[in-house]
Amino acid sequence: MQTITFKALTQTDLSLLHTWFQTPHVKLWYARGEDHTFDEVKEKYLPRILDPNLMLNFIIYAAAIPIGFIQLYGLNKFLPDGVADYAHPLFENYQPTDIAGIDLFIADEKYLRKGYATLTLKIFIQEYVQGQFNYLLVDPLKSNKIALSFFEKNGFAHCSQADSNTLNDLMILPVGRAVQSEANKTRFKNC
Repeated sequence: MQTITFKALTQTDLSLLHTWFQTPHVKLWYARGEDHTFDEVKEKYLPRILDPNLMLNFIIYAAAIPIGFIQLYGLNKFLPDGVADYAHPLFENYQPTDIAGIDLFIADEKYLRKGYATLTLKIFIQEYVQGQFNYLLVDPLKSNKIALSFFEKNGFAHCSQADSNTLNDLMILPVGRAVQSEANKTRFKNC
Protein backbone atom coordinates (compact mmCIF):
# COMPACT_ATOMS: atom_id res chain seq x y z
CA MET A 1 0.00 0.00 0.00
CA GLN A 2 1.24 3.48 -0.85
CA THR A 3 2.00 6.19 1.71
CA ILE A 4 -0.85 8.54 2.61
CA THR A 5 -0.16 12.27 2.85
CA PHE A 6 -2.29 15.38 3.10
CA LYS A 7 -1.96 18.62 1.17
CA ALA A 8 -3.92 21.68 2.21
CA LEU A 9 -6.70 22.46 -0.25
CA THR A 10 -5.79 25.28 -2.64
CA GLN A 11 -7.70 27.24 -5.27
CA THR A 12 -6.19 25.07 -7.98
CA ASP A 13 -7.76 22.01 -6.29
CA LEU A 14 -11.30 23.35 -6.62
CA SER A 15 -11.80 21.96 -10.12
CA LEU A 16 -10.67 18.52 -8.91
CA LEU A 17 -13.03 18.76 -5.94
CA HIS A 18 -15.86 19.74 -8.29
CA THR A 19 -15.07 16.76 -10.54
CA TRP A 20 -15.11 14.44 -7.53
CA PHE A 21 -18.52 15.78 -6.52
CA GLN A 22 -19.81 14.37 -9.82
CA THR A 23 -18.46 10.86 -9.06
CA PRO A 24 -21.53 8.69 -8.33
CA HIS A 25 -20.61 7.51 -4.81
CA VAL A 26 -19.35 10.96 -3.73
CA LYS A 27 -22.38 12.66 -5.23
CA LEU A 28 -24.75 10.23 -3.50
CA TRP A 29 -23.28 10.32 0.01
CA TYR A 30 -21.09 13.39 0.43
CA ALA A 31 -22.87 15.82 -1.88
CA ARG A 32 -26.24 14.34 -0.81
CA GLY A 33 -27.38 13.85 -4.40
CA GLU A 34 -26.94 17.52 -5.28
CA ASP A 35 -25.56 18.67 -8.63
CA HIS A 36 -23.02 21.21 -7.39
CA THR A 37 -21.73 23.66 -9.96
CA PHE A 38 -18.10 24.75 -9.94
CA ASP A 39 -19.21 28.16 -8.64
CA GLU A 40 -21.04 26.53 -5.72
CA VAL A 41 -17.97 24.48 -4.82
CA LYS A 42 -15.82 27.60 -5.05
CA GLU A 43 -18.26 29.60 -2.91
CA LYS A 44 -18.21 26.95 -0.19
CA TYR A 45 -14.51 26.07 -0.11
CA LEU A 46 -12.70 29.28 -1.10
CA PRO A 47 -13.34 30.99 2.29
CA ARG A 48 -11.80 27.93 3.99
CA ILE A 49 -8.76 28.14 1.72
CA LEU A 50 -8.33 31.85 2.39
CA ASP A 51 -8.80 31.40 6.16
CA PRO A 52 -7.71 27.91 7.24
CA ASN A 53 -8.60 28.82 10.84
CA LEU A 54 -12.23 28.32 9.86
CA MET A 55 -11.87 24.67 8.92
CA LEU A 56 -8.92 22.58 7.76
CA ASN A 57 -9.41 21.03 4.31
CA PHE A 58 -7.02 18.61 2.62
CA ILE A 59 -6.60 16.57 -0.51
CA ILE A 60 -5.62 13.00 0.38
CA TYR A 61 -2.71 11.60 -1.62
CA ALA A 62 -1.60 8.00 -2.06
CA ALA A 63 2.01 8.56 -3.08
CA ALA A 64 1.64 11.40 -5.64
CA ILE A 65 -1.93 10.55 -6.68
CA PRO A 66 -4.85 12.60 -5.32
CA ILE A 67 -7.45 10.08 -4.15
CA GLY A 68 -9.82 11.92 -1.84
CA PHE A 69 -10.73 14.71 0.52
CA ILE A 70 -10.81 15.20 4.30
CA GLN A 71 -11.78 18.15 6.47
CA LEU A 72 -11.46 18.84 10.19
CA TYR A 73 -13.43 21.29 12.31
CA GLY A 74 -13.79 22.04 16.00
CA LEU A 75 -17.32 21.73 17.33
CA ASN A 76 -16.78 25.05 19.09
CA LYS A 77 -16.85 26.63 15.58
CA PHE A 78 -19.11 24.38 13.51
CA LEU A 79 -21.76 21.78 14.26
CA PRO A 80 -22.20 18.50 12.39
CA ASP A 81 -25.32 17.69 10.42
CA GLY A 82 -28.09 16.63 12.77
CA VAL A 83 -26.95 18.91 15.62
CA ALA A 84 -28.88 22.17 15.55
CA ASP A 85 -27.28 23.94 18.52
CA TYR A 86 -25.35 23.52 21.77
CA ALA A 87 -28.50 22.42 23.60
CA HIS A 88 -28.10 19.04 21.85
CA PRO A 89 -27.72 16.10 24.30
CA LEU A 90 -24.19 15.51 22.98
CA PHE A 91 -23.05 18.55 24.95
CA GLU A 92 -24.41 17.21 28.24
CA ASN A 93 -21.38 14.91 28.35
CA TYR A 94 -18.80 16.65 26.14
CA GLN A 95 -17.42 20.15 25.82
CA PRO A 96 -17.45 21.57 22.26
CA THR A 97 -13.75 22.45 22.59
CA ASP A 98 -12.92 18.77 23.25
CA ILE A 99 -14.52 17.47 20.05
CA ALA A 100 -13.42 17.64 16.43
CA GLY A 101 -15.59 16.64 13.54
CA ILE A 102 -14.33 15.17 10.30
CA ASP A 103 -15.74 14.47 6.88
CA LEU A 104 -13.84 12.36 4.40
CA PHE A 105 -14.22 10.48 1.18
CA ILE A 106 -12.06 8.46 -1.14
CA ALA A 107 -13.07 9.66 -4.60
CA ASP A 108 -10.87 7.55 -6.85
CA GLU A 109 -12.71 4.26 -7.23
CA LYS A 110 -9.43 2.35 -7.74
CA TYR A 111 -8.65 3.08 -4.07
CA LEU A 112 -11.99 2.00 -2.59
CA ARG A 113 -12.26 -1.09 -0.37
CA LYS A 114 -8.49 -1.56 -0.29
CA GLY A 115 -7.69 -0.12 3.16
CA TYR A 116 -6.86 3.41 2.05
CA ALA A 117 -9.70 5.03 4.01
CA THR A 118 -8.66 3.21 7.20
CA LEU A 119 -5.03 4.21 6.70
CA THR A 120 -6.11 7.78 5.94
CA LEU A 121 -8.16 7.96 9.14
CA LYS A 122 -5.35 6.51 11.28
CA ILE A 123 -2.66 8.83 9.92
CA PHE A 124 -4.93 11.88 9.98
CA ILE A 125 -5.84 11.30 13.64
CA GLN A 126 -2.15 11.00 14.55
CA GLU A 127 -1.11 14.10 12.61
CA TYR A 128 -4.02 16.49 13.13
CA VAL A 129 -6.34 15.35 15.92
CA GLN A 130 -4.39 13.82 18.79
CA GLY A 131 -3.08 16.44 21.16
CA GLN A 132 -5.65 18.95 19.91
CA PHE A 133 -8.94 17.22 20.75
CA ASN A 134 -10.10 14.39 23.01
CA TYR A 135 -12.86 13.05 20.79
CA LEU A 136 -13.53 12.71 17.09
CA LEU A 137 -17.10 12.86 15.76
CA VAL A 138 -18.54 11.80 12.42
CA ASP A 139 -22.07 12.26 11.09
CA PRO A 140 -22.71 9.79 8.24
CA LEU A 141 -26.16 9.44 6.79
CA LYS A 142 -28.10 6.69 8.55
CA SER A 143 -28.80 5.16 5.15
CA ASN A 144 -25.08 4.94 4.30
CA LYS A 145 -24.44 1.41 5.58
CA ILE A 146 -20.93 1.33 4.10
CA ALA A 147 -19.86 4.44 6.03
CA LEU A 148 -21.52 3.25 9.23
CA SER A 149 -19.72 -0.09 9.00
CA PHE A 150 -16.41 1.63 8.18
CA PHE A 151 -16.58 3.88 11.24
CA GLU A 152 -17.69 1.02 13.51
CA LYS A 153 -14.73 -1.09 12.33
CA ASN A 154 -12.45 1.85 13.11
CA GLY A 155 -13.61 2.16 16.72
CA PHE A 156 -16.38 4.76 16.52
CA ALA A 157 -19.43 4.19 18.71
CA HIS A 158 -22.98 5.32 17.99
CA CYS A 159 -24.35 8.10 20.17
CA SER A 160 -27.57 6.81 21.68
CA GLN A 161 -28.78 10.32 22.45
CA ALA A 162 -28.60 11.37 18.83
CA ASP A 163 -31.81 12.80 17.46
CA SER A 164 -33.78 9.98 15.86
CA ASN A 165 -35.55 12.49 13.59
CA THR A 166 -32.40 13.45 11.69
CA LEU A 167 -30.93 11.82 8.61
CA ASN A 168 -27.51 11.57 10.26
CA ASP A 169 -26.04 9.15 12.77
CA LEU A 170 -23.58 10.66 15.22
CA MET A 171 -20.59 8.46 16.04
CA ILE A 172 -17.72 9.26 18.39
CA LEU A 173 -14.19 8.02 18.99
CA PRO A 174 -11.90 8.86 21.94
CA VAL A 175 -8.56 10.14 20.65
CA GLY A 176 -7.01 12.05 23.57
CA ARG A 177 -4.44 10.42 25.84
CA ALA A 178 -6.54 11.01 28.94
CA VAL A 179 -9.54 9.22 27.46
CA GLN A 180 -7.89 6.23 25.82
CA SER A 181 -8.90 4.08 28.78
CA GLU A 182 -12.53 5.06 28.19
CA ALA A 183 -12.45 3.25 24.88
CA ASN A 184 -12.37 -0.03 26.76
CA LYS A 185 -15.20 0.97 29.11
CA THR A 186 -18.78 1.64 28.17
CA ARG A 187 -18.98 2.19 24.43
CA PHE A 188 -20.30 5.75 24.78
CA LYS A 189 -23.88 4.73 25.37
CA ASN A 190 -24.77 8.31 26.27
CA CYS A 191 -23.17 10.60 23.74
